[in-house]
Amino acid sequence: MAKSLRSSSAPLVLLAIVSLLSLAARVAWLAEPCRDPCRSHADHLLVFDESYYVNAARVIAGLPPPPNENYADARLGDDPNAEHPQLAKLLIAGSIELLGDKPIGWRLTALVLGTAAILGMYALARAAGAGAWLALGAASLMAADNLLLVHGRIATLDVPVVAAMIWAAVA
Repeated sequence: MAKSLRSSSAPLVLLAIVSLLSLAARVAWLAEPCRDPCRSHADHLLVFDESYYVNAARVIAGLPPPPNENYADARLGDDPNAEHPQLAKLLIAGSIELLGDKPIGWRLTALVLGTAAILGMYALARAAGAGAWLALGAASLMAADNLLLVHGRIATLDVPVVAAMIWAAVA
């Protein structure tokens, strides 16, 4: 009985390990890139479309973006690029308010929802009728995907949308 219990829980244990390893890979060097010398939070640079979404989240949170950055002249408290999904920007703004205007504050949403997407892939495969081992394989492939690795560690809107779509499909 104990042996069958261990083997039936093995995919879940491995799923936890895969999820934690993926999270660790996304957390590694989270504060990069940074100007040389990197002495303060202001020295950290935004990557790719973060210049739009982090600055929009700053404005939503009531913090003015640095001068000459996107939305530096926007009215505080309003979403300056409302044509893009607001929920992800609200989550980024909330994490900035919670953790500060620094890389972890900008990127926490992507870290959490990137992990949720991996767990969602496991749940989606199981909901579709796959066995636990096949579902673990699907989640592992997703965890190893370069797009999830890159976008799951920067403040863009892609990973929140993917996580929402996967969990909506599970539901």
